[in-house]
Formats: sequence, structure tokens, C-alpha cells
Amino acid sequence: MFEPFMRRGAVGFNDDYEETALHHLLSRKDSIYVAMKDLEFDYQTGKLSDDDYESLRKKFVGQAATVLEEIDDMRPGKKGDAKTGAKKKAAATATIVKTDEAGELTCDECGFAYSEGNKFCQSCGSDLT
Repeated sequence: MFEPFMRRGAVGFNDDYEETALHHLLSRKDSIYVAMKDLEFDYQTGKLSDDDYESLRKKFVGQAATVLEEIDDMRPGKKGDAKTGAKKKAAATATIVKTDEAGELTCDECGFAYSEGNKFCQSCGSDLT
């Protein structure tokens, strides 16, 4: 009965799987996002003080930003791409900040409210600079 599952040629068995640096970074990004969601939940339920929440949040946001930059650097055409360089230069010289009706800064991609100084959206990971 278990013979089909025990054979080496069984469907779904892949012994030549290799974890790449990109797989590692994507896994790390997911771990950081889960930790950030847990942190937010713990803060909302009163398990964390304001100081602890802020320090941990800054730590996780910094880690997420680093991982997202590394992922972006691994994408084809990112290193030395003239279009990418021109885009960054244009964004640096003409920063447009989107705000909602209440005057909060919001992400262009998902509408999530963020604080001034954030480089990446906590909700979707989009570049906010």
C-alpha cells in the first residue's frame, strides 16, 4: 500500500532541490513580516509597553528594509540599469507624498498609513521613497 510513496521516482519527490540565496531572503522576509504582525497584535492587546513596541518595531522595519533591498538587488537588470538609476534620481529630486483626507501619509500601492521617515510600506513592502 505504501510502495508508491516509498519509491525514489514517486511523484512529488525532488532530491535535486537547491536553496538559493533568493529563497533564503524570501524566507527571511516572510519571517520578519510574521514577527511584525505578532508584534502589532501583542501591542494592541496590551502585552507590550509603548517603548518596547517602538524599539522592536524599528528593529523589524530596519531588518525588512535591508532584506527587501537585497531582494531588489538580486533581480535581473537592477544592478547598473540606466532606467533604474534615472528613476531613483527623479524620485529623489521630486518627492511626491500621498496623504489621505486626515492628512496621514499613505502608501501609493495599498493605502496603508505610515510614519514620516519610513522607507518601505509595512503592509505590502513597497518602496516609499
